[in-house]
Amino acid sequence: MLGSQFIVRSIAFVLLLINLQYCSALKILIGNDDSWGTANIHALYNTAKAAGHDAIIAAPAMQQSGTDGLRHKPTRLAKNGAFNLVPAGAPAEGHDPKDDHVWYINSTPASSIEYGLNELCPRYFKSDPDLVITGTNQGNNLGLSYLGSGTYGAAKFAVTSKDIPAIAFSAGDSAEREYTELGGPNDQANIYAAMAFDLINQLIVNKDKGAEAAGRLLPSRTLLNVNFPDQTKFNCQSSQSKWVLTRILGTLDPSPDTCTCGEKKLCKLPTESSVFRDSSHGCTNSISVSVPNLNPDASADQQKAVDEKLHNLLSCLS
Repeated sequence: MLGSQFIVRSIAFVLLLINLQYCSALKILIGNDDSWGTANIHALYNTAKAAGHDAIIAAPAMQQSGTDGLRHKPTRLAKNGAFNLVPAGAPAEGHDPKDDHVWYINSTPASSIEYGLNELCPRYFKSDPDLVITGTNQGNNLGLSYLGSGTYGAAKFAVTSKDIPAIAFSAGDSAEREYTELGGPNDQANIYAAMAFDLINQLIVNKDKGAEAAGRLLPSRTLLNVNFPDQTKFNCQSSQSKWVLTRILGTLDPSPDTCTCGEKKLCKLPTESSVFRDSSHGCTNSISVSVPNLNPDASADQQKAVDEKLHNLLSCLS
């Protein structure tokens, strides 16, 4: 009798774990502006799949840095794509012959995400994605660089077109590497991906926190602009990295932001650029909450909601 009760309880526990994993699994659309064949985007994709998420890559066939949120109709390739992965004359859209969840689109980063949202997500997810992530960009996107960033622009399209939570990831390491060069856990692309999912996991666990965003991964109509330092320079590891809440641009407003780190009034977050300007900050990652318009920094209430979701991850900038 006791044995049968133990078996029943064990089965119930296993089913609970499966259910919890299912409930926390996301449908994630992944894009970038450096092309579908980079080590960085494939590291994000592989990490998402390994964590139990359902993921699709929808990224440009060619390098498309600096295209902001520009969109145009995809066209047949006039020349070979990035890393010669797609030959001249190939169709405007296509997928890896070994993986139909990895797609190139011969257009801009924003148009690639648009194709993913309108064509691929309905086909494979049967719904919109829960989250759009872009990157990890080969080079940081700090301050005013958001204006031309295809990484930011692709995330912006998801937010402005369908109010889908989005995160743009960028790293100080600007090496252009093909996905076939991906190494083991200490490969910089895999470390950036691990840090990205440290953040995403906190958003999942704390989805119901934050008055401005309860029940959502992020506040409505916002995205996160996240920057990592150059792992190859600082030898950063996911477990050693510090995360700080920042703002994209400076401001003359004496108290524009949510209060963190014990502040009570006159609260102003550090700018992204100030974090990376000082090399003593080392392995410090910046997170800016952005409303994608002419004034990119979110309100104090929106920042507070993200701070509450990421409270266990965030530190103070020393």
